[in-house]
Amino acid sequence: MSAQQNIAQPADSAVQLAKELNLGPLQEPVAVPFTFETVGWPILAGIVIIAGLCIAIWQIRKYNRNRYRREALAELEQVSAGQIDLAHSFVILKRTAITAFSREKVGNLAGTAWLQFLEESGKKVELVVFEKDIENLIYKGISPKKSIEERLLLNTEKWIRTHATR
Repeated sequence: MSAQQNIAQPADSAVQLAKELNLGPLQEPVAVPFTFETVGWPILAGIVIIAGLCIAIWQIRKYNRNRYRREALAELEQVSAGQIDLAHSFVILKRTAITAFSREKVGNLAGTAWLQFLEESGKKVELVVFEKDIENLIYKGISPKKSIEERLLLNTEKWIRTHATR
């Protein structure tokens, strides 16, 4: 006999022996039930609910705090559409700044100091370069070129969207 046949014989005899014993069908264990009966699940559910409520309250407060921005942007849209004069955009800026920073801090600013404040408190806002055009518009009623007007409106909108109160 070869080595392979010798190895196979004991296995065959074990199978034969198992058939002769008549062990019957396999007995499977009872399925383990999956329930949420431990104390950790209600605690986790409570934490998730509390976190959800905190996030919802935070979002609602943020939405309400930024109402003045939405109102200013809606009014600025009327300026962009030509329904309101361009000079009114600077009234919108001043009113928005007073709401965001307080009358004491912003109310007295004018000219270059005002435009520098806007540039410092907004992100990538450029208004000082248009100082002469702004003065001509506000004090002399001389409208700037269309390209400058568009850039002024763009920077005004950018400031309203990006200013950060300190």
